[in-house]
Amino acid sequence: MVEGNVSFQILAIPTEVPVKFGKLWFGNSVGVLTFLQTGSEQTNFERALAAADELDGIVEQSAGGKNPVRLIKTREDMRRFRRDYDASPPDSRPIGTFLGLEGAHGLDNNHPDDYTVADVRKQLEILAGRGFRTISPAHFHGNGGVGSAQHPTDHDAGLSAMGLAALIEMEDLGMAIDITHSARPAIEDIMAAWRAGKLKKPIISSHTGVQPYMPLVRALPNRYLTDVAMTGGLIGISYFKDKSRSMSVEEVALTFRKVVDVLDEAGYNGIDHVGFGSDWD
Repeated sequence: MVEGNVSFQILAIPTEVPVKFGKLWFGNSVGVLTFLQTGSEQTNFERALAAADELDGIVEQSAGGKNPVRLIKTREDMRRFRRDYDASPPDSRPIGTFLGLEGAHGLDNNHPDDYTVADVRKQLEILAGRGFRTISPAHFHGNGGVGSAQHPTDHDAGLSAMGLAALIEMEDLGMAIDITHSARPAIEDIMAAWRAGKLKKPIISSHTGVQPYMPLVRALPNRYLTDVAMTGGLIGISYFKDKSRSMSVEEVALTFRKVVDVLDEAGYNGIDHVGFGSDWD
């Protein structure tokens, strides 16, 4: 990251990644990898907390080094990081980060049927305290809150009442809503809730792309790009075309150019709403 002149990066934790054989989806490869690494089974929520433990260790180990890793939890943390970064020589700058969660499946700690908004709030409070600052409601699977753009059976599911309650709680705790991977009906519902004043803070899409450079259903059409900018949010550009092909540097640049042009034409200052969202590292 230092060599690449990266000053800040979100470290996102996946929850459920299905094993795919043709059109069949089942299981969770993340759970399998966790078992192979630790010798024990963990729920989605426990895996998220384990990742936070790992990051705490990295922060502690790097504290006295040349490029200390800083876990950013508050605005004052960010201001202090920016001051120290700007005041440091290029080869001795700190690296800033916070945690993100890909897929809100972990909020129910194994999908109990009687889960309530109060239960969700408790889990969110724990995650916020550990440094999680973004959550994408869906990943490769949807859940009781939203559908997933990539799942064969719930890609047309919108935002449920429980899902909206969870998003409101997230905003109250200072966590950004990340629409990456969400089904299009869910994105429509999320943006409608923002326009209605039920959601009030900037919404992001942390790692996405646009046609024709990302020929996937999760690529954002122009109207969602402008919706994110409307909220004051950020669009992170990924470095891949699909699960097996990366973009060239030229294609990444062209994706940036297209997003900026779309936003400029819609009356926004496009460059203020776009960033790198690699998802390839």
